[in-house]
Amino acid sequence: MMKSKYLYIIIKLLTIFQALRATTQDEILELQCTENSQCSSLYQNSEIKATCNNGTCECMSNNQTVQCKPKIVKLNNIIGGACPCPQPNAECFSTQDICYCAKDYLPSVDRRRCLREKQGIDEPCEEDFQCQYMQGYAECNKAIEYCMCKSGFMPLASKCVSIIKDEIECGADSDCNQFGEGAECALTEKKCVCSWKYVKHDTKDLCIPTVPYNGTCKQDAQCQGIAGANSICKHKKCGCAENYIPHKVTNSVNEQLVVCERIVERGQYCRSDIDCYQYQHSEIDQTLYCYQGECTCRDGYFSINDSDCIKGSSATKVATVLTNLLLAIGSSAVVIFHLYLF
Repeated sequence: MMKSKYLYIIIKLLTIFQALRATTQDEILELQCTENSQCSSLYQNSEIKATCNNGTCECMSNNQTVQCKPKIVKLNNIIGGACPCPQPNAECFSTQDICYCAKDYLPSVDRRRCLREKQGIDEPCEEDFQCQYMQGYAECNKAIEYCMCKSGFMPLASKCVSIIKDEIECGADSDCNQFGEGAECALTEKKCVCSWKYVKHDTKDLCIPTVPYNGTCKQDAQCQGIAGANSICKHKKCGCAENYIPHKVTNSVNEQLVVCERIVERGQYCRSDIDCYQYQHSEIDQTLYCYQGECTCRDGYFSINDSDCIKGSSATKVATVLTNLLLAIGSSAVVIFHLYLF
């Protein structure tokens, strides 16, 4: 009785796959319709015209047939929702009728506010990244929502510098000479600190130089002064923490630096395709593009269970999903399914 039940399930799944296997992501999504309004309400925007043609929806852009993609309907009080945009520092992209954060702003975690991407010490914040642009020793104090220097550091000339020894007071730089090259006196606080481009040694009362990406290091803080808060000292070389990659930038004094930036992920906020560019991949291996404010799998790629984008058609996705379902039934079912495929 159970075998008959499994066989019935397998036959039904194979029937579904047979109906879908010919469909690829390059083909136009079809939806049955009887009038144009049924299509325009789902697909049409300022760039795409959707009409009902021979009983199915057809999408056109610049007089060419394109793939129909459903409009994502969101509340208009969030970034990524439909215009108008009531949030401060948000703007409407009229071609897409979607609210984005203005340039140099990023959405908050709940996407209800636009946060300034780069904040200085003692400026308001919600997330650490706002305080850490070219400033690896700062963080957002969530209790008061202001950018502050990390423990063991103090602000000096708008930057965070290492405090060498709290209990020793100074009145001139010469009072700090015992702590080596790079030591100086912060006159207002009367504390010996490591000047910019130096950091305190982890275990010694000594200033040591900061180190660029791929340079020789002894501790994480040496790397974080140049390559950013998400750099680490690993095997005596400055590198990037997990899920971060090196990226070249130009700082405020026109120096070329390498900093560690987070790997772009599917679903990440974007304003244009460049925001979804995966610097760890070559040009031909890019899997993401910006669609309605989120990094989305390019045509020819798909994602299963919110994972990364992998190469393949929608038929491949169906086959993968069905294989996972069959695994729940038993290994013999998977064998039968793959024999049918190949």
